Amino acid sequence: MLLKLFFYSFGLFLALSASPKDLEEWRNFKEKHGKVYESEEEEAKRFDIFVENLEEARQLNVKHNGMATFGATVYSDLTADEFEMKHTMNSDILMSHIANLTESLPSFSLPGGAVSYAPASINWTKWGYATTPKNQGHCLSCYAFAAVGSVEAHAKRYSPNQNFDLSEQQVVACGRVGGCMTGWMHAALEYIQMFGIMYTSDYPYTAGQIGYPGVCHYNKNARLVRIRGFRKIDSGNEDDVKEIVGTLGPVAVPIDMRTPEYRSYRKGIMPALNCHGPKATNHAVLAVGYGRANGTDYWLMKDWSGRNWGEYGYFRIERNTGNKCAIATAASYPIMQ
Repeated sequence: MLLKLFFYSFGLFLALSASPKDLEEWRNFKEKHGKVYESEEEEAKRFDIFVENLEEARQLNVKHNGMATFGATVYSDLTADEFEMKHTMNSDILMSHIANLTESLPSFSLPGGAVSYAPASINWTKWGYATTPKNQGHCLSCYAFAAVGSVEAHAKRYSPNQNFDLSEQQVVACGRVGGCMTGWMHAALEYIQMFGIMYTSDYPYTAGQIGYPGVCHYNKNARLVRIRGFRKIDSGNEDDVKEIVGTLGPVAVPIDMRTPEYRSYRKGIMPALNCHGPKATNHAVLAVGYGRANGTDYWLMKDWSGRNWGEYGYFRIERNTGNKCAIATAASYPIMQ
C-alpha cells in the first residue's frame, strides 16, 4: 500500500512539474491511441518517456527546418530501445534470410544507358490500387503486410473492377516464414505462389491482437488469388525500384525504421539522414508512389501502423539517397497469373 502510494505521489509530482502543454498532449495521446496502463507507477514512467520524446520531436522540427513535421505518435510512450525490441525485425537475421532465399530468384535492374519509361511522379493510391491502411499490431508481421499489399495492388491492375483485400493472417499463421518474429517478403511471396492467398473476409487478421500467429485455418476451397511468380530488386539502385513502381505498380520494400524521425513522424518528407545504410533491413513497407516536393525527391510508402500514424497510414521519405534507408536492398513484386 505504501509502495503504491509512493508511485501515485511520484506520478502526481510529474503531472504537477510538467508544462500544461505537455499534459494536454499526454491526454490527447492517450485518448487518440486508446492507451491504458496497468498501474499509476507505469503511467508515471510512460509519461516521463513521453515528455522526453516530445522534446526530441521538437528538436527534430528545428533540425529539419520544415521538411517534415514531428510530434506525438502511437510510439511516443516507448524508449528507443523498447521501440526497436517491439516493432523492428533483426537486420542480421533478415540479411541471412535474403542471402539464402534470393540466389536463384530472377531479379530486375535497368541496364546501363537504358531508357527509363517511369513517369516523373506517380501515386497508385489515387486509382485505388492500395487497400485502406492496416495495423500489424503486436506482431512483427510487416513482411506479410508488404507482400500481401503488393499482391493486392497487382491483382487490382489486372482486374480493376474487383476489390482485393487479402489475408495477412494466412501468411502469418500458415506460411511458416516468420510468424510474429522475423520474416521476409520473398518467402511470403513464395508461399503465396504455392498456395494462393485467401480474402480477409474469409480469414481475418488476429495476430496483431494476440501477439502470436495462431492456428492455421487455410482453406484451399475458398476464394483464392494466385500469382505466377515474383521478382526481386536487389541492385541497391533506387532507380530500379522507381522503374517498377512507375511502370508496373507498387513494390514491397525493406526500410530502416530505427530512427528518431520514424518514431515521431507526423507528416511531410521524412529525411534519410539517420538511416543506417543498405543493410539496415529491419522493417517492410509498400512503395505505392514517388514524386518531388519543395526540391526534394521522395517515396510514398504504405505503412502498417494504422491510420492514426503519419499521413493517414502513409509516409513520404527522402528518395535518391544512395540506398541509405535500404529500400533497394531486397525489394520484390509479384508476377500475376
